[in-house]
Amino acid sequence: MKKVFLDSAAVEKNAKERYSIPEFLMMENAAHGLETAVLNHFVNLPSKKSVFIACGKGNNGADGLALARFLQNKCSVSVYCPVPPKTLEGEAQYEMAKKLGIQFDSAFENQDIFVDCVFGTGFHGEITEEWKTLFNKAQNSPSWKIACDVPSGISKNGTVSEGAFKANETVTMGSMKLALLSDMAKDYTGKITVKDLGISEEDFCSCGDDKIYLSEDQDIVLPWRKNENTHKGKYGHVSCICGEKAGAAVLSATAALESGTGLSSVIETSFSNISQFKVDPSLMITKDFPSGSLCFTLGNGLGNADKNHNIKDFVNKFENHITKLCSENKHCPVVLDADIFYWSEFPLFLKRLSALKNCRIVLTPHPKELAFLSGSLGLSNEEQSPAKALENRVEIGKSFLQQFPDCALVMKGANTFIAVNNKIVISSRGGSCLSKAGSGDVLTGIIGGLLAQNYKLEEACVSGCGLLGMAAESFGKERFDLTALKLCKEIEQVANLEKGGME
Repeated sequence: MKKVFLDSAAVEKNAKERYSIPEFLMMENAAHGLETAVLNHFVNLPSKKSVFIACGKGNNGADGLALARFLQNKCSVSVYCPVPPKTLEGEAQYEMAKKLGIQFDSAFENQDIFVDCVFGTGFHGEITEEWKTLFNKAQNSPSWKIACDVPSGISKNGTVSEGAFKANETVTMGSMKLALLSDMAKDYTGKITVKDLGISEEDFCSCGDDKIYLSEDQDIVLPWRKNENTHKGKYGHVSCICGEKAGAAVLSATAALESGTGLSSVIETSFSNISQFKVDPSLMITKDFPSGSLCFTLGNGLGNADKNHNIKDFVNKFENHITKLCSENKHCPVVLDADIFYWSEFPLFLKRLSALKNCRIVLTPHPKELAFLSGSLGLSNEEQSPAKALENRVEIGKSFLQQFPDCALVMKGANTFIAVNNKIVISSRGGSCLSKAGSGDVLTGIIGGLLAQNYKLEEACVSGCGLLGMAAESFGKERFDLTALKLCKEIEQVANLEKGGME
């Protein structure tokens, strides 16, 4: 996993002091990182190459001036720097660039590459009309757009100001920034790469610890079957509770089966409409809790327990069953989602379940549900709208773990934030094709399926979110025709693609 920081400036300050790295050397290395991105893109361009660099008055602008110096004899370089840098190192870079004859204050004329070195991670407030106009012109041009550290107009909290720069790729310095991983920022960053500032990323990141991480491909552990002498019972049994809208539970049970669990059941309740569905014969339908099932999903399409006493009675019966299993020293994972969150007694229900010694619990709310939980569980001091809850997932997640340290909270969004094991893990796999009804039910089933196969809580959440994202990407991130059933079947394509990576 890659460490992520909210206040990267503090980490950089600590690194300078701990390793005696001069500011000027860091600036030179930042410029070399940008140069690598430019030269990599040049490979696909004709012999005549041109770069336009927009520079602000801070150290981001100084990075751009150093970049212009490195590129001077490799392409046509134009620099727009309306106000010379105010920092000591920036002034030195500006003087070097002038004495080397680099072309200043030229207009943007659709050069091959536009490099944004205007604002850095310290941005706040609003973008001036001058920069808005230039960024808009770049956006409407065919130029390849590279941002230095953070696209201009994105704050360290990841909020995006009107007129912010939209990059095709972002070269961030020293470490990954939380600003780049917000939902709002996802449309502005493009591909993100981390470049070192003269020391390794590992050494740099050792200078701070925000307990936030970005999951990487190697963190996604797929449930390959490596033993020959085996049977279905060794891969667990998931039971998904069917409620008033049984299709949601059927999708979860299907996704669990596709994700490797040995057996998958749907539990037909007295208030279920499952009889309206044609259910895959691979799934088992039962009206009781299956004796061999030790993993359950509850909430998807359940209905309103405050308005339907049959639902409330069933949930109480469910809790008694889980309590009995745990008292027998059986490990019993439970994935909670959707309708169960709105039950007025849910906070007490969750506290009782989480107190059971062998009960491993995962909550998987979408933004509206997260905003509601933030209030009902007391995770925030102020009321949260869905949009505000998305912005505050780190704080909400940490507050959740203070109350429920042995549980996991999977906060869905364009990037998914997972609060588990005293840290926040961010999963960035997936795409806008997932914005369809049923995608969350599929994730519930995947995580449940992995937990049934004895995955640890963190591993199940991280791998489950990763597998869902990989399936979406396999289908096509920008496609509009993805359905939940297609998403389940796309797991097969992930397995086909990943077979070559088996140990």
